[in-house]
Amino acid sequence: MKNFIASIIVALSAFVGFSQVYDPVDWEYSVEQNGNEATLIFTATIEEGWHVYSQVLESEDGPIATEVTFTPNPNYELLGKTTESKTYNEYDPNFEMNLTFFKTKAVLKQKVKLKTDKPFNIEGGVYFMVCNESMCLPPSDERHNFELNGDNSTQEKTDAPGLKLVEGDEVVTQQETNSGSGIEDPIDWEITSKKIGKNTFEISAKAKLDKHWHIYANRQVSDMIIPTEFYIADSMGKLQGEIKELGDIHEVYEEVNDADSRYYEDEVTFIQQFQSAEGLANFTVELSYMLCDTSHCLAPTYEEIKVDVATGNIIKGATSSVDNSGALEILPAMENFDLDNPIADCGGESTNSEEKKGLWLLFLLGIGGGLFAILTPCVYPMIPLTVSFFTKGGQDSKGGFGKAALYGLFIFLIYTSLSLPFWFTDADPQVLNGIATNPILNLVFFAVFVFFAFSFLGYYELTLPSKWSNKVDSASNVGGIIGIALMALTLALVSFSCTGPILGSVLAGVLKDGPLPLTVALAGFGLALGLPFAIFAAFPSLMKKLPSSGGWLNSVKVVLGFLELALAIKFLSNADLVMQWGLIKREVFFALWILIGLGLVAYLFGLIKFPHDHGKTKLSFFRVSFAIMILAFVVYLIPGLTGGENANRKLVSGFPPPMHYSYFGGEMFHAYKDYEEGRKAAEEQGKPMLVDFTGWACVNCREVEENIWPNEEVMKLISEEFILVSLYVDEDIELAKEDQGEVDIKYDNGKVKKKKIKTVGDKWFTFETIVFKNNAQPRYILLSDDGRLLNNPISYADIKKGGGAQFYADFLKCGLEAYKTMN
Repeated sequence: MKNFIASIIVALSAFVGFSQVYDPVDWEYSVEQNGNEATLIFTATIEEGWHVYSQVLESEDGPIATEVTFTPNPNYELLGKTTESKTYNEYDPNFEMNLTFFKTKAVLKQKVKLKTDKPFNIEGGVYFMVCNESMCLPPSDERHNFELNGDNSTQEKTDAPGLKLVEGDEVVTQQETNSGSGIEDPIDWEITSKKIGKNTFEISAKAKLDKHWHIYANRQVSDMIIPTEFYIADSMGKLQGEIKELGDIHEVYEEVNDADSRYYEDEVTFIQQFQSAEGLANFTVELSYMLCDTSHCLAPTYEEIKVDVATGNIIKGATSSVDNSGALEILPAMENFDLDNPIADCGGESTNSEEKKGLWLLFLLGIGGGLFAILTPCVYPMIPLTVSFFTKGGQDSKGGFGKAALYGLFIFLIYTSLSLPFWFTDADPQVLNGIATNPILNLVFFAVFVFFAFSFLGYYELTLPSKWSNKVDSASNVGGIIGIALMALTLALVSFSCTGPILGSVLAGVLKDGPLPLTVALAGFGLALGLPFAIFAAFPSLMKKLPSSGGWLNSVKVVLGFLELALAIKFLSNADLVMQWGLIKREVFFALWILIGLGLVAYLFGLIKFPHDHGKTKLSFFRVSFAIMILAFVVYLIPGLTGGENANRKLVSGFPPPMHYSYFGGEMFHAYKDYEEGRKAAEEQGKPMLVDFTGWACVNCREVEENIWPNEEVMKLISEEFILVSLYVDEDIELAKEDQGEVDIKYDNGKVKKKKIKTVGDKWFTFETIVFKNNAQPRYILLSDDGRLLNNPISYADIKKGGGAQFYADFLKCGLEAYKTMN
């Protein structure tokens, strides 16, 4: 089926684009050999607008996944799986589904163990498919041939004779995605200096960049971009004239920074003249810059250039091995930290037990809704009438049980089947979540729930057209299984005025989670509604113990009406929060819920009445107890009106707006800006730390904070279970002289560079780089209060690939469970 669909797409694409020959992908190969191990690197450069699919795809009914194959050879052994670089998960119009693919660059890496010292070749192929927004090309086979153990290890491409990888030979396929991370250094500098006059010098800095990386020009149109510029202290001299730039500039809108930018790729030279101060033997200049690719940016950094005044030449520092003993006095002590051995080997993936737990909870909530529906005036009086009809007044209890059980089964199936349309919409949870958080849809839910509430309060009846129920009721007289099924449908139609609002609550509550949770909740609802008919048909004597229908049924409806009003406020609050109207801030939300609660208490004590209430209210023990319980809940809500420490009401967390959306102001979360301060708070409160390496100019960081953190589950976990420590790697506040220093940083490519720690941002950038072996932001790490790693850190790419808020919530829950196992 997968190949058939892909073939149809390719055939249609060929028909549309028959007049052109496309070749949008160029492959390059390289080897990194270290002793008896080597890494085979496959790099694909992809033209703008085209994309190559990942090795692992979401569905088999879509395109061809990329496959890397190797012809078996006794001279080597594969180590692990083939890893891949940054991918994107987006909607693909060719296959009408969300798919994972590479946009402008794909890097695949395979580690191998060498079993001989003699030169030999590793052959195989890369089988891949490339598409743009309107068409796909036929799958291609790019043959590769790596030479190992040679004087200069080489690799070459070979033409593929057809779509088959290796005809007649066994092939080995490695498929697994891996969002790589590490200490990236995609730039090399060639810096020279010359003396052009008395105390006047010209420095030329030539940058050579790795593919797909770019460095920014000195002049920018957006404040979001960190420009490249030279700096010299006033005590050492001053700049002479403007900076010159030699290179091919690109002036485009850049998604990674969400701004128009001006930058250079591949190669550029920056030239700046200086005038040194009198009496100096040498002076120091700093060249600051920022590097980005299409998916993320590295923290701003700088090169230090020391110039000899007498000759005008660069004074080069002595190269040495990595020695960071001096950093121990500057950076936080991390004696218990081990990056390779977290307490829990997890990083956000949902476990089956967690999913099952959530589904069981939804099933129980559905049962609760069904039990509520039974106690309404539309359903409760039907139980004895229907059971008596099936058992013929108790004369045929055996046959009546079978019919009543079948009747209950059909009720269960009718309500469960209401979820069927959602199984055929092809909308994944992310899309449904976007729908469920849409402000217009939330306003519609608000209006519908208010409409339902006033129906429950007795101001009007909410019924389906009578001709529907009459037609179904008359059809139910046909008898047999079909007649029983139509009777069940009749009950569903005539009871809609009571069950409709409850079903609406279920739908609104789980819509964002997809069809399975909705089906589970509706199944619970249908089971609770249909089961009593079978139970009372099996044991008719139990019906004598049922309370008679009466005014208490109307009281149940009124209570449901107040609950519907409270839920309506929640939907209005959702719309207000998204649109930032400022109408339903946290204090207003609590005030409205308190008023609704007081109204319900007044009703239960008989102080107010509604249209269907008649006579004097009887204050039974259950009614008074329930009223006292509601009053206690109202008292519990009152501190929510304040902006103090007790304003966070944990029992209703997730319902009111977040703490920062308040007339008293405040942050979404209180975040410590210093690691040691956060660690002490974690130790005092007995909580783990969420360490957030971020930046003021980091767009991806803002995306997580604005789209992931406000998620109800994520927000509750961070605010209640963690100490948030946000460390800004571009914070430009200068450290005290005694806190400044210099460290060596070894990059993944083997280069060692010295890094001066002068500012707060330098300190946290160095902390992330040396301790956590990463220099990209955002980076999220869960630590215990004594600095032990709880689980695997995650990045922005991990969050995007993992699915967003749910992935992040699972990451937090995984780390929290690991922390609890320590205590």
